[in-house]
Amino acid sequence: MEGFTPDQQAKVDRLIKDSVDSAVAAAVTQALTQYARDNPRQETRTPSPSHDRSVRALTADLQPTADYYLPKLNLAIPAVEPNKVKYPRTPFSDHKGDIEYDAWKMDMKLFIQKYSGNFVTGESQVHAYFECTKGEAKTIILQRMDPDFAGDFNSAADVLKALDQRFFDHNRVQVARLKYSQLLMGNMTYNEFRTKFTTYATTGKISPSRWFDDVCEKVSDELKYDIRTKKYEFGGDYTALDEFLAVSDRELRNIAAGRAAATRKPPPSVSFNTSATDSRGILKKDNWRSTSPTPQSANGARYRSPSPAAHPVTPHPRPATPGVPPAGTTCLECKSPDHWVADCPVARKQKELSRKIAAVSIEDDLSSDELSKNY
Repeated sequence: MEGFTPDQQAKVDRLIKDSVDSAVAAAVTQALTQYARDNPRQETRTPSPSHDRSVRALTADLQPTADYYLPKLNLAIPAVEPNKVKYPRTPFSDHKGDIEYDAWKMDMKLFIQKYSGNFVTGESQVHAYFECTKGEAKTIILQRMDPDFAGDFNSAADVLKALDQRFFDHNRVQVARLKYSQLLMGNMTYNEFRTKFTTYATTGKISPSRWFDDVCEKVSDELKYDIRTKKYEFGGDYTALDEFLAVSDRELRNIAAGRAAATRKPPPSVSFNTSATDSRGILKKDNWRSTSPTPQSANGARYRSPSPAAHPVTPHPRPATPGVPPAGTTCLECKSPDHWVADCPVARKQKELSRKIAAVSIEDDLSSDELSKNY
């Protein structure tokens, strides 16, 4: 400007610049204040100090950011009737149930976002978390729902913060990484190995880019032999490698089972000759012959077996006059007086019975002889 010395001109320029910077700073501050007022749930992120960045770098693989599991509502979704809201089926139960803590938090996030119109207020969000918990987790939420409790829950963020302090396992990732590094297939089936491998890799946040090479190193020696050249054809495709190893392991085990069955000795078999049985069903040796000699007469005729007597009978001398027993005679069979044994009706019946028994015995002997001739 004209009329000013160089020093005065420099001072004027500096004052003008300072005033402009102040106006710009005031405008930016006003805009940020208005934005925060219009968006109460949004946080203005400020650059972290250098020491905060170093801490975050060390723990970045341990847990996601604070708002990762925090539901983000879509106010365009209308509310539905309360009885039509479908809550998650599996509640979180203090690491004792079927669902893992982080998986449950993700279920709750998706559930609340799906029914955003029903959970606009912080109180409704707290009630939703209370409905989907059991055990100690439910008790923690219940205590902070009491209006007399200092620092009660106001939103889902408060619920997650309190539950994280109690249930988040900061060592879970390190433990999974340790198990991942120590895992070897050994005698496991490939399906068993694959289940453990993917569980440890996912929980330990192992990059999928490493899975291909790590699987090739951890499988059994038999599978390493099968993929010694095949793995170069897959070009690092883990899915193709996984399918090939599953089929190869199944075939190897089928072959091993077939070889074991072929070398196994069959049990000794026992056979019975059903034709070598006699008429009474008694098992006999092959080419059986009777060893007892058959009595024969001089002309070759076979003797008949004598008729057995039930009781020995002592002959009594008969008198000269037949049919008239002497006085005082007593039958030796029935002990009755006045008749002989030959005339005793009891003795007659006994003889008839003995004759029939002898006839049956002779028929059995004939049947045995005929069988001995056939064999």
